[in-house]
Amino acid sequence: MDAFMVQLNQEKLRCEKILKTVRKRLVNAPVGMLRITKNGEGYLQYYVRNSSLERSGQYLRKENHELARRLAQKEYDEALQEYAVDMLKQVNELLELMESRSLDQVYDGFPLDYKHLIHPIRPTDQMALEEWMSFEYSGLPFNPGGPEYYTSTGERMRSKSEVLLAERLHSYGIPYRYECPLYLEGMGTIYPDFTILDLQNRRELYWEHFGMLDDSEYLYKANKKINAYILNDIFPGDRLIMTGETGQQPLNTLVVDRLLEHYFGVK
Repeated sequence: MDAFMVQLNQEKLRCEKILKTVRKRLVNAPVGMLRITKNGEGYLQYYVRNSSLERSGQYLRKENHELARRLAQKEYDEALQEYAVDMLKQVNELLELMESRSLDQVYDGFPLDYKHLIHPIRPTDQMALEEWMSFEYSGLPFNPGGPEYYTSTGERMRSKSEVLLAERLHSYGIPYRYECPLYLEGMGTIYPDFTILDLQNRRELYWEHFGMLDDSEYLYKANKKINAYILNDIFPGDRLIMTGETGQQPLNTLVVDRLLEHYFGVK
């Protein structure tokens, strides 16, 4: 079910991307419709019609064949737009149906006395969340005398930007672990800034904020870490979320919000 939901959301994004592309192209599309015939020698001839009611249309000479190409592209884009609109409608209806009738609801429909006797086909969201949150770990120790930055819940972090990210995650109820150790083959144990539970899809995501991208040594280490993630099948745009900043370009909160919207559907 989770894998199917992922596929549906991917299809939704694909259709939305198609619509955005073709609608942008159709804004500048030429007026008219293309008609193609063959002359007695078998050569293609192009005509432009003002409507489907017009029988023949205006003949396009060779120097105007670019208009024929653009008209053909317009018809393709219109058909593609129709396809994407229809597919998007179906995907949204299916997503809405699946979200309104989840596996959890089947289990939650039983009285409490029954629940103690039932083993659900998969842990409910609440079960999965409680199990994930109960995990104990030791993060990186802080250097004595180092700067102290705290979230509104009193959690210490290493930078103001990390506090901002933590506050954003917390405000949307997205569970995370700060600097939880992760072993990567070829690199050893690292401490991602945030390990995040994607509850809907039952997977862990990693959010790395690179806060000193104008420092060459820091940039070298950041690139090495990104490569290690990839070689361990944790890919940017999939399970690896990345943000960055320099001294002249601080963390962009609009980028953060777009990432949260993309990965977790928050608005």
